[in-house]
Amino acid sequence: MKIISLHLYPVKSCAGLDVDSFQLDDRGPVVGAVHDRGWMIMDEANKVFLSQRNYPQMTQIKPSIHEGKLRLEVSGRQYDIKSGPGENFAAAIWDSVCQVTDEGDEIARALSDFLEVDVRLVRMADGCERPLSEKYQTAPGGPGSQTLFADAMPLLLTTTGSLEELNRRTPAPVPMNRFRANVVVSLDEAFAEDGWSKLMIASVSFRVTKACARCVIVNTDQVSGQRGVEPLKTLASFRRQTNKVLFGQYLAHESTGEIRVGDTVALV
Repeated sequence: MKIISLHLYPVKSCAGLDVDSFQLDDRGPVVGAVHDRGWMIMDEANKVFLSQRNYPQMTQIKPSIHEGKLRLEVSGRQYDIKSGPGENFAAAIWDSVCQVTDEGDEIARALSDFLEVDVRLVRMADGCERPLSEKYQTAPGGPGSQTLFADAMPLLLTTTGSLEELNRRTPAPVPMNRFRANVVVSLDEAFAEDGWSKLMIASVSFRVTKACARCVIVNTDQVSGQRGVEPLKTLASFRRQTNKVLFGQYLAHESTGEIRVGDTVALV
């Protein structure tokens, strides 16, 4: 098995980036100073994160990495996110309340105009940690014991075999980007990853923590932002367990290091 693609999503629920490699630090995947899900867009009134669940047009907010830092394209205009000093306050992501740092008025205005709701772009405040649930930690305080603004875990893995099986059943095939994985692995057998517990990629070890429960985001075309009913409808017909529809596996890394497209993925 080999990695065939790697992806970062610097701003939660916005467009992704295809990358050739990324480092894994204590918090997760990072390229330069740009972490996966290192930023989120927050409703200014209630201090809660926004996502494609309610704002599918977030697919059109496009990140890039310029001189190791985040750049965003909003409505055709580029904004460099300087990540300097800013106002700190509490914001909510699912059951977590985190201290965040505001990225300033200019990008907030651009995002608010585009999304037609008053929002702020924020990053995790220096010194703030968002630990994983205790049952998924093996070394509290070490690599893979926390995450930034990802839903649950530092990384998500999917496989080509599972997508092929889904597409065999769907009325029309969907691309892998619907599932917003960080690591995509070439594999013939469908859903073999359900039985994995530990992986080794290059010099980095990973725990396979749990399956990823899917929502309406997978029905959103990640290029156009248009939303339909597939593939969630078909996926639910054969991948439903205890009221959750599953595709992909969450990972937590147990060491730091670099992984690259083409690396071998070994079961441990």
